[in-house]
Amino acid sequence: MKQIASQDIGEAVATELLATGQGTPVQSSPYIFDLVGPRDYSSLDVHAAWEEAAGKKLEMRPVEKAGLAEFYAAVFPPGVAERMAELNLGILPGGVLAENSKPTGETKKGKTELVEVFKQLLGN
Repeated sequence: MKQIASQDIGEAVATELLATGQGTPVQSSPYIFDLVGPRDYSSLDVHAAWEEAAGKKLEMRPVEKAGLAEFYAAVFPPGVAERMAELNLGILPGGVLAENSKPTGETKKGKTELVEVFKQLLGN
């Protein structure tokens, strides 16, 4: 699963904007590059990152595609639950994001690990 932290997005955009006019060869207009996290994460990686960020053991249970909306409805308000289910369906195999996530050109990697993002979300 490819993820990117908002901090890495900000740093990459700032770096590219500051490089404009510095002799940086831009081969296309608009200049498009893929920005990804420092590495890909499996569902087990995500689980381990949440446990580390929370500082306790957490249960991980599979949720069938058909049950995603119900799963999120137990935690989020209706509008948010529907969007979370739609997002998950999009990144799962066969989803629109999974099928259209082919690199478009140069790929740059962020530095922020997933556990750091989770710790920020939890206020740790």
